[in-house]
Amino acid sequence: MVKVTSRRDRSDNEGLSSWQTVFCSLTMIILTFFIMMTAWSQFEVRKMAYARLAVSPAKKGLEEARKAMERLAQDRGQGGLIKIKKFAGGFKAVLATPLLFPAGTAEVDPSAYAILKEVAKVSKQAAFFITVEGHTDNTPVDTALFSSHWELSALRAVNVIRLLHQEGISLDRLSAVGFGDTRPVASNSTEEGRQKNRRIEIVFSEEVS
Repeated sequence: MVKVTSRRDRSDNEGLSSWQTVFCSLTMIILTFFIMMTAWSQFEVRKMAYARLAVSPAKKGLEEARKAMERLAQDRGQGGLIKIKKFAGGFKAVLATPLLFPAGTAEVDPSAYAILKEVAKVSKQAAFFITVEGHTDNTPVDTALFSSHWELSALRAVNVIRLLHQEGISLDRLSAVGFGDTRPVASNSTEEGRQKNRRIEIVFSEEVS
């Protein structure tokens, strides 16, 4: 038996096929749109995450601490006894030794407690790390207490750390190092240069030094 398909039936089938094609195309467009929106939203989330990292608590705390230390240098660092120097990832406060220690000793002068209390105050709530570096000139040292510049500079740095810890700074954020006379910033051939080399550097940074 031969089935005869009328022109009308063929027209209906063709119309149905066209409608299915349009429906499938529309579905693909909508699906593609949602895929693009999902990908874009994920990109935005990553971008915001990177932005938050760029303004991390450590970065924000460092900027606030630097401004506070600059004010401290202006108020208490007359004669250039305190200098603030910026570097990538932080800054450091360079303190002339006479500001903190009597000559030839490693015990912090009580008159310097107020300065170190200020350092601790601006550092307590932040997430950055603090490294105290001791430096000396190259004048020979050989006493009952210290047989080398390294011992003198290291103990001075440790005693500064001890006071900062007593003021509430966690030990896992603190470190001390003695460089002795190995990192001069001026010539040791003049008294002025030797004075610049006798210093404590308090380094504030995002990462452990």
